[in-house]
Amino acid sequence: MKQSPGNVPISHDPFQRASLSLYFQTLRSSRHSPTTRTWTEHLFKDWYINDLKPLFAAPRTLRNENRIMKEFSKMKVDLLSMEDCPSDVRKRFALEYGPQIEKLAGVDGARLLAHASNDPFGAVLEAMQQRSDFVARPETLKEYSLWLASYHSSNFKDHPIEVPGQYTGRCKPIVESHTKICAFDDRIKVLMSMRKPKRLLIRGDDEREYMFLVKGGEDLRLDQRLQQLFTLMNEALYKDTVARQRSLYLQTYQVVGLLPTDTNVREPRMQVIPVSLRLGLIEWIKETITLKINDREAFVAIRSDFIRSHATLSICHYVLGIGDRHLSNFMFNLSTGRIIGIDFGHAFGSATQFLPVPELIPFRLTPQIVGFLYPLTTEGLLRNSMIITMNALRRRSAVLLRTLDVFVNEPLFEWRSLSRGQAGSQAELELHAGVDHIKGEWYPREKLSIAEQKLESHNSSYIMALEIKAGHGHKKECEALLRIVQGDPNINVRAKVGAICKNVEEQVDCLIDHATDPNILGRLWVGWESYM
Repeated sequence: MKQSPGNVPISHDPFQRASLSLYFQTLRSSRHSPTTRTWTEHLFKDWYINDLKPLFAAPRTLRNENRIMKEFSKMKVDLLSMEDCPSDVRKRFALEYGPQIEKLAGVDGARLLAHASNDPFGAVLEAMQQRSDFVARPETLKEYSLWLASYHSSNFKDHPIEVPGQYTGRCKPIVESHTKICAFDDRIKVLMSMRKPKRLLIRGDDEREYMFLVKGGEDLRLDQRLQQLFTLMNEALYKDTVARQRSLYLQTYQVVGLLPTDTNVREPRMQVIPVSLRLGLIEWIKETITLKINDREAFVAIRSDFIRSHATLSICHYVLGIGDRHLSNFMFNLSTGRIIGIDFGHAFGSATQFLPVPELIPFRLTPQIVGFLYPLTTEGLLRNSMIITMNALRRRSAVLLRTLDVFVNEPLFEWRSLSRGQAGSQAELELHAGVDHIKGEWYPREKLSIAEQKLESHNSSYIMALEIKAGHGHKKECEALLRIVQGDPNINVRAKVGAICKNVEEQVDCLIDHATDPNILGRLWVGWESYM
């Protein structure tokens, strides 16, 4: 899908919320929720790690026994009950793992109360991991959801279901003209990334096909909000004459996060389909493949578009602190040569601050990419496009920073737990700096402050040093990490510049020097594939 710059994929319109609510109200009936489409092992793992295992952190005599029994009973009904089972996948899970779980916990979960270990189902998770390494995933829709496989619009003439993602938020929607869903194709594609998302094909009443990725186990509000920020960045680039003439923009796509239908939940501000905090739909971009491909010759014909889009993407991702940029998190458009970033599980510096092997670069600019730019390497089109992009964002920085306030007013699920963990480890380090660790707002405000510093031309190595100290300050290797990031004054441009760069040109030079430093690239996580 090619989307024009400035097209906002997020809506606040009440018509949209009503229509999208209807979309899944027809799907929802307790255990027939679309969450059955997610890989069942992940549902069990998320339940165990997030809901049950924390209850075993306390000494056995202080554990909340009522809560433990309640959580086990809820899981048993959702995942192990064979009555009115909504999918073949769920049935197989119950048959394969049910006896092992009941052996450890008892039929009613009573054995858990006497369990001395703080990891009662560790053996079950290990068995699931071993199985997932070689078992093929079913690729028919009825294996995951009998309801969706049997759906047809003729059965819902009074309440037709719309194809998601038809609301721009720029005008009152004409709901009567929106494309409705006729049926769901029985073929699905299971991707081999960590969460095993499924590609779902929807047949519309306009005789077209629409593909979406169904992804569970993550709070997709982060991806959704980042797409909104990318749209604002596109507006900034479009209003900049130089950037517009050079076609500098980010290709965006729809992310439909899903929230509970609980009436106690606050009215969501963003485009949602109400089902679950950790399930959502992502628009599938046609004619794209991941960067991890063998056919490199395709780059040659569309080299300029590739360079411009990668430069724009790199600067925008840097401002928002988007990390974990391995090859599978980039899509390559075969018709235009443009690069599209996907999977924003690590943003606002979390890849540097919290990953066991911290990501020490601002964006991906490996020798393989630099080699593709010859004979000019990073000079010329790439550097100029980065400078133009950063200047355009700086001119609209006030709008971007105001939009980022949503992360303070409505923090993400993961941010709450990260803030609690970091508050404990950082309390002593920052006790005298006046940092308030009691209120939950400090963590997102810290991230917003870093984004503001990036828009004010602060040196990337100094900013990354703050993130390393926050996440790894208690580790013995912290000082070595800081030296690596700061660079060598005899070799690296960023090491010769102070904490604040004199202008955008100097800031971009520091960023390029930082991203291409072989002393850093050689120390990254092996799965990042810095040699590519």
